[in-house]
Parts: sequence; structure tokens; C-alpha cells
Amino acid sequence: MALERLEIDANGLTFSARAAGPPDGRPVLLLHGFPETSWSWRFVLDQLAGAGYRAVALDQRGYSTFARPDGVEAYRLAHLVDDVVGVADTMEWPTFDLVGHDWGGLVAWVTAARHAGRVRSLTSVSTPHPAPCGPSPPSATPTRQGARRTSRSSGARASPRPCSSARTGRALGSASSSPSRGWAMRASRSTCARSWSPGP
Repeated sequence: MALERLEIDANGLTFSARAAGPPDGRPVLLLHGFPETSWSWRFVLDQLAGAGYRAVALDQRGYSTFARPDGVEAYRLAHLVDDVVGVADTMEWPTFDLVGHDWGGLVAWVTAARHAGRVRSLTSVSTPHPAPCGPSPPSATPTRQGARRTSRSSGARASPRPCSSARTGRALGSASSSPSRGWAMRASRSTCARSWSPGP
């Protein structure tokens, strides 16, 4: 099946994308990883289109020729999440299925947490839930010498912990509501779901 090339205006930028499937099919938005592009989804687009979905693989901010703003601040996670919602708005998708791989998986997790009413389903490929990879609590931040830092009053920042599958499983099996960790529990459609929101 031939892939369509799209240009989608959102948030003052123009995003390139590849698409397949009937225009009235159930919408699926796919987000690539680093350093990939929408081309990485070409076989998935074909499969989704064959199943009747309207699948669109976006070239994210920094990868699309006309979506490369200057300055590091323009690439904060919040902007990438806004891009996903802006593209869905332009496509006139009130709800959509979201798929992310690698860096696109992190963007997808945060989009689903911040816009749960818009994201019908979330599929994250090779990207665990971000909560277990977040910063350690202030009372348990290891330093290079192996000592534990117990206070942030000196202005020291917690360093990120390495992510492991064992810790991921433990963290997803138990909840933490500490705002300093950046994750929280929320009730959603009669189930308890963990959502992650980065700090300020």
C-alpha cells in the first residue's frame, strides 16, 4: 500500500507525516523514537491501514523540516505533548489511539497522562512507564562516594536513577503519592491508573 505524505499545521509549525488507511477509519497517531523519523513506522502503517484504521506517523518537532524552532527551550517535553494534541486538533480527532516508540514513547506516556480524555488507548513500545525512572526522593539520593544526601536545603538536585526492569515492575505494582517524585495516583473510569507529570 502506498503511503500518503502529509503536512500538518499545529502550534505555529508545520509537521511532516506519513499516513495510510481510510480517512474515516479509527485514528491512530504514531510517534517515532530517537534518531528515527516517521519512516520507521512504514510497515506498521501498512498493517493498520489494512485493518481499517487511519494511521498517521508524525515527524516530531526537530525532525520535520518546518518544525525546527531555535533554542533548547523549544524542545521541552511540554511542547512535544502540545504538538501531539495540536496535530490531533488539526486532524479533527476528538479522540485517538496513541503509539510511541523510544523517545516517542515517553511523549506518548505524558500525553496520555495530561490528556486522558483525548487518548483512547496508549501503546508504548520499548519505553517503560516513566515513574520508576524519575528522580530519587530527597532522603535517598546516592552521591558518587556512596553516601546518601538527606537534604535539598543546600540547593542540591536529585540525580535520576538508572531504570531497571526489576524496579519498573516493583514501582508499577505499588503507588507513591509523593509530589517530589513527580508521579501520582488518579482514579479513572473506576480503575486506579498511575499518571506521570514532570515537575515545573
